[in-house]
Amino acid sequence: MKFGKLSEGANLSKVIQCDDIDNDTLVVRLPDKIEDKKPVMLKEGQYAILYKKGKVHDAIHKKGMYEIEASKQAKTRKEMEKWRQFVPPKKDDSDICMIVFNMKEIVNNNFSIEKPIEYTDWSKDKPIKAKITCRGVFNFRIEDPYLFFSRVYGVRDHYSKLELIEQIRKQAISSIQEGINELSNEYKLSIELVRTKTSELEIKVRENEYDLKLKMRGIKITYFELTDLEIEADKKESSKENRTILKRLDSILSKIKDTPKMIDKDTAKIYLNEDGEITYKSNIGICMKCGNLLEKDSKYCKICGAKI
Repeated sequence: MKFGKLSEGANLSKVIQCDDIDNDTLVVRLPDKIEDKKPVMLKEGQYAILYKKGKVHDAIHKKGMYEIEASKQAKTRKEMEKWRQFVPPKKDDSDICMIVFNMKEIVNNNFSIEKPIEYTDWSKDKPIKAKITCRGVFNFRIEDPYLFFSRVYGVRDHYSKLELIEQIRKQAISSIQEGINELSNEYKLSIELVRTKTSELEIKVRENEYDLKLKMRGIKITYFELTDLEIEADKKESSKENRTILKRLDSILSKIKDTPKMIDKDTAKIYLNEDGEITYKSNIGICMKCGNLLEKDSKYCKICGAKI
């Protein structure tokens, strides 16, 4: 049995076709009775096989009209080489049927990490512990119908993306955990700067081959993005850091002579540069790091080099 060329005068009143595949559906086994000379329509982004009792008789992937040829066997071609090796995971006595795969990209699949990932901020004199949660979005598609059929789908009437999403989420989260740990050790990023490194984190996630196990099941991740990072520092450690900063400001301000009483630590603004180091800006023409008088419109202190 095979998919043949549509013959002239074919009866098109009852065409076998799949209209139930959308962004939520990956595979459908059609209920139509497979008979000789019956026409078949394969739509854009679909892949179909003729299956009976654990054996795949033919496979097609090009959009078009076909006809069932019950007495003929599919020619040996590259498309069928793997399918001829297919061995069902268990005995299967199912009757002849047509199974259709959705080969289009399955888009806008959201995920979130509910269990916080631990992160260590090594940029400070004393490491600060923090917890990170994040959300993201990914797209995927079936890349290899043979692998997907033999290792994921099996034989059933319908397979939705919801059955696969959780597997993908677990693989991605595991690699995000590894990526965050690598950023902590490699970049020594301050907590404040982690959010600016989402692109590097995405690269780390890809380098960790989080989708390797998925590829072995015929699935390919086509798009992956972290859309949000939420960081919560250890309250005890972060409060100590804040107190240290305020003491440092008070110490600097106390050294400034002839400073009006109305000027206090609130006139200084704290900034973090690209390396996670504390820099200051002041409205009083004095370096808030060393107390040196600044020249007009200066961007750096000539004494200590602090960015203004």
